[in-house]
Amino acid sequence: MTDQRSSSKPSADFEPLQNWIAPGETREQNQGLIIGGNPSTGPYAPVYFSAAKTQPLAIFSDRDDAVATVSLINSLTTSPASSRIGGAHVREAETSQAPGVQYLGFTLTTNEENKPVPDTTKPVARMWVLPHRQMEAIALMEVDGPNGHRALCRFLDDEAANLFVSTMDAIFASISDRVA
Repeated sequence: MTDQRSSSKPSADFEPLQNWIAPGETREQNQGLIIGGNPSTGPYAPVYFSAAKTQPLAIFSDRDDAVATVSLINSLTTSPASSRIGGAHVREAETSQAPGVQYLGFTLTTNEENKPVPDTTKPVARMWVLPHRQMEAIALMEVDGPNGHRALCRFLDDEAANLFVSTMDAIFASISDRVA
């Protein structure tokens, strides 16, 4: 059995579907997420990368789920307004009504003073990193998507799920910094 946490670089058969980078203060502090895989043999995976390491975080059941995740993250990162719900770690509020970490993207509307504000009545995109109560698994869920609520992938372990969340947080923070 091979270690899925290999720090090797992607092979020539690796098909990158999309990547997102959160720039650091120096090039060595850059980090990001790439989704891709082998088009002939699979699997597809979200992979964390930085100057120090490359780490697969989860495995998609097929290329379609990887493409759906790319579309979902793109919708979130290009939404004019976004929100994050949850603690610093995925299992922090595991027994609450809304465990895990959620990311929501919104369009804008205007308030009474004709100022733009997020239209929070219906998110345009919603992604949930959700721990399953009966199992040790943590899933990446698409919520209210074209196919309803569905699991897109399962994280390899808690550390991988938390690394995904911290990377998404850094990506969103870098977008906010560019817009501000």
